[in-house]
Amino acid sequence: MNEFRSKLRPRTPRQRDLRFPLLEKLFRDFQSDSGGRERMPLPPERPVSIRILEQAPEVADHTRGTIRMRGRVAFSLASRYEGTVPTEAEVRIRYVFLEDDRAGEECSITVTGPAEFAATDDGAETYCGPLDHEPAEFDFLSAPYDPDWSGRLVARAELISHVESSTELDESKK
Repeated sequence: MNEFRSKLRPRTPRQRDLRFPLLEKLFRDFQSDSGGRERMPLPPERPVSIRILEQAPEVADHTRGTIRMRGRVAFSLASRYEGTVPTEAEVRIRYVFLEDDRAGEECSITVTGPAEFAATDDGAETYCGPLDHEPAEFDFLSAPYDPDWSGRLVARAELISHVESSTELDESKK
């Protein structure tokens, strides 16, 4: 029976006989400097650093069965930023509900920021002010909402003197 089975079973190839040319090429390209192709240039460093310092849901005080999101976001110039300091910046903080894993309807929020930053005409959550290497911290509190909804904090900063330089941070939380 063993002899019959060994005749039917194909011989197991030796490990050195197994070759995967496409996989070998991919690894070779990955490990080499250029992989035979021109490397894509790295994106420019973001001029503004955005950090979420706090973000946590809490039970809403005056409404039954709802929650709200409370948090703090810090904006500062990136460590390698070489332009004039301080420079004028526009920051925007939003909280949006997720619908099919995409940003949907906005939840109204209350934002409190540094005194140097003034609200713009674009909306209640957009502020303009001087930004330097020291963090400018903004506190936010969302309106109460049903805990079955998931939300996402969207924080964005743009240097006004360099309109093409924009930074955005998108953080998913419930």
